[in-house]
Amino acid sequence: DELCTEFYLSKSYICRIFKEVTGYTVSEYTNIHRIRKAKRYLEETDLSISELSHLLGFESVTYFERMFKRYTSLSPLKYRKNPDSPAP
Repeated sequence: DELCTEFYLSKSYICRIFKEVTGYTVSEYTNIHRIRKAKRYLEETDLSISELSHLLGFESVTYFERMFKRYTSLSPLKYRKNPDSPAP
């Protein structure tokens, strides 16, 4: 919404151009970057899954866990226990 206001463009136009340029929807791109941050936090901190979910802006812990598993093939807890294990 901020980009729409800043550049006087419609949301649908910005979303379409973003997908053409990156190959991802805005939501997919945002989730990929949040999951990358989550992986670092899981490796480097002792924050709980709930705290990470909130910190990274996910609407719920369940949604965070679902997105994490979608992009890594592991649950956040399994990733934290062994971040070097190959994803299935």
